[in-house]
Amino acid sequence: MSTWSTPPLRGLTSGNIDLTSETAESRTYGVVLRPRFIPRLNLSVDFVEINLSNAIEQLNLVEEILDACYDSANYPNDPSCSQFTRNAAHQITGFQDGFVNAGLLDFSGVTFGADWSVHMPGRWGGLQLRANWLDTHKLLQKIGSASANSLVGELGTTFAAPHGKGVIDVNYRNGGFEWYWQGLYTGPFNFDNKDTANSKNIPGVSHWWLVNTTIGYEFTRSFETRLIINNVANKEPPFPALAGIGGNFASPEPRCTGPGSSGAPTCCRPRITFSLPAVSAAGYPRRPH
Repeated sequence: MSTWSTPPLRGLTSGNIDLTSETAESRTYGVVLRPRFIPRLNLSVDFVEINLSNAIEQLNLVEEILDACYDSANYPNDPSCSQFTRNAAHQITGFQDGFVNAGLLDFSGVTFGADWSVHMPGRWGGLQLRANWLDTHKLLQKIGSASANSLVGELGTTFAAPHGKGVIDVNYRNGGFEWYWQGLYTGPFNFDNKDTANSKNIPGVSHWWLVNTTIGYEFTRSFETRLIINNVANKEPPFPALAGIGGNFASPEPRCTGPGSSGAPTCCRPRITFSLPAVSAAGYPRRPH
């Protein structure tokens, strides 16, 4: 079945004055452990479940409107079937899309967290370690009368839902000196969870690590400077990650002033803070007490 043969296809996208509020139910169960034999260590586990109904969705022609029409048990009388027109050759000649209360979203997952801080002996400063992990068990999305889609492990053009993703932070401080290191992990993706083993030559994207770091020094309480290097190893996203941008692969790191010696974006950000004398209602500076 063809959708249209002669681009561009003209359509109308508009708002909707009949939109109503989204409603959601969420449940969270968690445990926090602070073992006495390891001071300042915190361990946490949380189960999170969110059920969103009446969600506001912006429907597009190919992925939502057509699916909602032809997958509906009420075809061809489903309201989505009236949002596009065909000619005698069965080619689409026009459409209307926009925002509607047509979405359902069911999410459940488990988050794991750990943080530990320690004061080094002597003048060696302090160290803080943090780690967080999200294990997504379920992410179901249903738009209109179309069948529910499982999005876990899928990389789309507007979303990314890996089975697992995490972050590790290391922060060291000694007097005015500070060093920060961050590692970001994103699990593998499929381009479409409905694909079979023979659907595509390359079915998805492998996992990916990204490392950022910052070195700073506080000269005074009013003046400090920081050297920020995003994507330290200048690592490219896994091929062919740019086929989907939901995982932030299209812009994997914040852009700064330009490439440094390693090719990674590098920023140097001095910061100066100062205070102005307080002024009384009459417009004269107040005398200090």
